[in-house]
Amino acid sequence: MNNSIAFWGSKDTSINFCENPYEKSKYIAEYYNTISAIGYIFVGIFFSFTKIKNIGLTLIFLGIGTAILHGTQRFYGQILDEFSMLVLSFFIIEQLRLLENKKISYLILYSICGLYLASYKFFSIFFILFSICQIYTCYLAKKFLKNNKDVSSIKKLLINSYIITLLVSILFWATDQITCNISLIQLHALWHVGTSISIFLGLLFLVI
Repeated sequence: MNNSIAFWGSKDTSINFCENPYEKSKYIAEYYNTISAIGYIFVGIFFSFTKIKNIGLTLIFLGIGTAILHGTQRFYGQILDEFSMLVLSFFIIEQLRLLENKKISYLILYSICGLYLASYKFFSIFFILFSICQIYTCYLAKKFLKNNKDVSSIKKLLINSYIITLLVSILFWATDQITCNISLIQLHALWHVGTSISIFLGLLFLVI
C-alpha cells in the first residue's frame, strides 16, 4: 500500500508484520493483529482483581500498546508494546521466585528497561532480552514442579499447559516472520490469542 495514504503516517517500526495494511479499515493498519490484542486486556482485567494486581495492570497496558503498534505501525506503539512485554516478564519472574522465598532486585528491571530504551530501534536487542526472560520463566516453573512433588495435579496441568501453549504460539510467530505468507490465516494474530491463553493459564497457577 502507498504510505502516503496511511491514516497514521508512514510505517516506521523496526519489525514487519505480515498483514496487508489498511485492508479492512482505513483507520486500522493491521486489523486482525489489532483486534486480537484485546485478549491481553481481558486477561489483565481478570487478574487486576487478584493478589497479582500489578501483573494484571501491566497486561492491560500491554494490550493497549499492542493495539497501538498494530493499529498504527508507528514506532511509539512498538515501544509501548515491547516495553510492556519486558516489564510483564519481570513481574512474572518475581512471583515465581517468591514461591521459593527468593527475591529479585528491581535494579535488574531498571537495567533491562534502560537497555531497551537505549536501543529500541534494534529489534534484535529486544528479542534477546525477551527470549532470555521467557526461557528463565519456563525454567523457574519447571523447577518449582520438580522441587514440590506434592503440588496439586491442577497446578501441574496449568504449568504444563502454559508452556505447551506458549511454544505453539511461538511457532505461529516464527512461521509468520519466516514465511510472511499473507493469507486467510493471520499467524501473528494467533500469536496474540495463544499467548493470551498461555499467560492466563500461567497466572492462574499463581493465584489458586
